[in-house]
Amino acid sequence: MDAILQEAFSRFSEACGRLGAPAWRVDHVRREARSPGEGALRHFAENPEVIERVAAIACRFDESPEGVVVAPLTPGTWLILIREQVRSRRYSWACTVAATPGALASGELCAVHPDLEPLAGDLACALHRASVADFTQAEARASLLADLHCQCVLGSLDGHSIEEFTDQLAQSYESSTLLFRVGRRMGDIAAAGEFIESVLTDLFESTEFAWCAMLRLPDEYLDRAGVPECCLRFDADRFSNQAIETAARMILRTGRLSQEPAIIEHPPGMPEQLGPEVVTVALGDESRPIGMIALGARTGREWAVSSHDTLPVQAVAASVTAYLRIARLYRLLHESFLGTLGAFSAALDAKDRYTQGHSERVATVGRMIAQAASLDRAMCESIYIAGLVHDIGKIGVPEALLCSTGKMTDAEFAIMKSHPEIGERILRGVPLLADALPGVLHHHERWDGNGYPARLSGESIPLMARVLAIADTFDAMSSTRTYRVGQDRQCVLDEIRRCSGKQFDPRLVEVFLELDLSEYDRMLVEAEQAQAARSRAA
Repeated sequence: MDAILQEAFSRFSEACGRLGAPAWRVDHVRREARSPGEGALRHFAENPEVIERVAAIACRFDESPEGVVVAPLTPGTWLILIREQVRSRRYSWACTVAATPGALASGELCAVHPDLEPLAGDLACALHRASVADFTQAEARASLLADLHCQCVLGSLDGHSIEEFTDQLAQSYESSTLLFRVGRRMGDIAAAGEFIESVLTDLFESTEFAWCAMLRLPDEYLDRAGVPECCLRFDADRFSNQAIETAARMILRTGRLSQEPAIIEHPPGMPEQLGPEVVTVALGDESRPIGMIALGARTGREWAVSSHDTLPVQAVAASVTAYLRIARLYRLLHESFLGTLGAFSAALDAKDRYTQGHSERVATVGRMIAQAASLDRAMCESIYIAGLVHDIGKIGVPEALLCSTGKMTDAEFAIMKSHPEIGERILRGVPLLADALPGVLHHHERWDGNGYPARLSGESIPLMARVLAIADTFDAMSSTRTYRVGQDRQCVLDEIRRCSGKQFDPRLVEVFLELDLSEYDRMLVEAEQAQAARSRAA
């Protein structure tokens, strides 16, 4: 019997070794350790204090009826205990360890003995592959190891089957890691396209299929959120992009999709080389369908698809569905928010018919400068929002002064110069506009320190304000005002170039001068046409 149990432990330790984890076989007298590697991992597995601690924990459960136990070892680290039992007779415990990445980073596993403390970093690296997200994942691993150990003891599996089961254990670990990575990425709602691309890459690399695809149904909000209609991953040596996309679209068009995984055998019209079976899982539900995930041409020993293959796909589909619903709602709310800001700025611009569309053009040019300067996505969006409301403080400036055609007196100019501070005070209580406030308050500062309201200079001026200063001046010079007509484009560019290093950030001026301004020109023409129509109507 001991030979059978020893063989079972060898298979158990081999399975643990594939995950990079040590294994122990202990009871009241037995102390056996196996390590899949050298260095810190072997020192840890064979350390007498560690072995005694493992044995002490295991022996506490000798009288327990449980055959599988997951016991705490240190915070975030668990000892997996598998009882060696044949019929009603109990023998030793087969043990291994599972820890969260945070627990490994803390080094608490090495605190059991002073000799291990210098090895904490190396041990964390060695055990990283064996890490688990939480206690639930540790329990799932324990269940799989217990099944493997039991089948080894009973001798009901030959060596090929045992190896296959061990492969499934390793794949289960990959699936758990996949879901952990997907969950971590779900927080960035503004990067929907990147999320879909990365999730499909992870799914392709973590499952045994030669191709996978995600297709979605048409949706204007998901379009504007940057979610691709079709995303593919495949073995480029076997398949083409066109073949996979054509097959996936055919399945989406003709199949009855469900949130439960469906295995379609020999889909009609699909080339045989794409596999005899295709797994499909719906994104969304029958009342609100979004699309689907499909995978085909299973690799590995068997071509047949099992529930072991479909479970991670179903879990990923559920996560993607939740993410896309939130991304769609976020886009809807974001566009509603921008629409409200645009309405306010348009109402303000309408106080002077010659500034019609000014705020939107400043916002657009500001975002163009920010993108060309390779600023991050969040900053580009904040600059656009700040551009929409940069002149909101003019609501506190008398309309007669805004529409004046003559030169302003010093007193009038002092009133006009108050609009950035008025705007900042108006918007200060709106949490969603907090990131835009520096642009509203400081867009009239000058690089040489002679601007207002705070006479900031150089890089002490907030970056978004430096961007908007160029955009604001450019539109003011290019468009017709009550006191003058719009200037020639080359004259405007020459003036901005001349003011580089005096009024404007010289590096941003260089970026601005390289912009393609065709979109701005289109907006300006529309504004001039609207102004002409109003003049005719009057």
